[in-house]
Amino acid sequence: ALGKIDKDLQRAVMDAGMPQVGIRSRTKAWDNPSSSNFDTLLELDLLKLVRNAGGETTAELVQEDGTTLWYSIMRGALQEVLLEKLPTQIGNNLHFGKKLADIVEADNNEGVLCKFTDDTMCGPFDLVIGCDGVKSAVKEYMGSGKIKNGEIGLYSGIRIKFAVTDGDSKQDNPAKATLTQYFGDGGYALDGTYGNGKDNAPTKCGFLVYLDPGYIGPFKKKKNSAAKAINENVDWAQDNRQRLEEGRANMLTQIQTANIPDFTLAPIVSNADRFFEL
Repeated sequence: ALGKIDKDLQRAVMDAGMPQVGIRSRTKAWDNPSSSNFDTLLELDLLKLVRNAGGETTAELVQEDGTTLWYSIMRGALQEVLLEKLPTQIGNNLHFGKKLADIVEADNNEGVLCKFTDDTMCGPFDLVIGCDGVKSAVKEYMGSGKIKNGEIGLYSGIRIKFAVTDGDSKQDNPAKATLTQYFGDGGYALDGTYGNGKDNAPTKCGFLVYLDPGYIGPFKKKKNSAAKAINENVDWAQDNRQRLEEGRANMLTQIQTANIPDFTLAPIVSNADRFFEL
């Protein structure tokens, strides 16, 4: 899709990303489960899969030089590329650190104005497009005509932990990578290597998805006065950083409790530079 919009943009994202060549799906071993013993559910050779698909799939995903368009990239690195490639007149109109508080009609019915929590206004606009996550203020406005800033929605009880290990450009780093997912008892994990920008060392990430032990159903979650509200993009905004040792110990314990094979995941968690949770 990027290539159809702008070939240069597509090339920039590829340069910033990490080519992916495979996906492995594994589960805890039914016999003698251990940290290194697993049963294989699925092994995908992405290059072979795409090239054998034929038709439009192969034509669009395999380049003239044989490169297959299957990449992983850290969200921050992707955003940097997209920002750099924006036309100057659009880039100059970007505003960061804004939180939508209201949408109001402009004078003389000439579009609408966006009002933010810092009391600033932007507009008028003919069209407002909300790309602001699962607690979308724009979606809330469309449904009720009011914005309560994240107080809508039911708590699913599903938690996601992230362990991020920054790469070192002085070491030998892989030129391509494979994503590996694991299924355990009440837990799902994923580990992989992601591009982190052109000429930057790649980043290793481990993820753990599990059900909140205190979850009692799809109800609004009670507010905890001792805890700060968690931003929907906290894993990237990095404003809910846990203490390193506490995050490492907790994540390793949960992986082991779920009987998830951790021989590739545990090193990422053990050497992680930061941990986040949603």
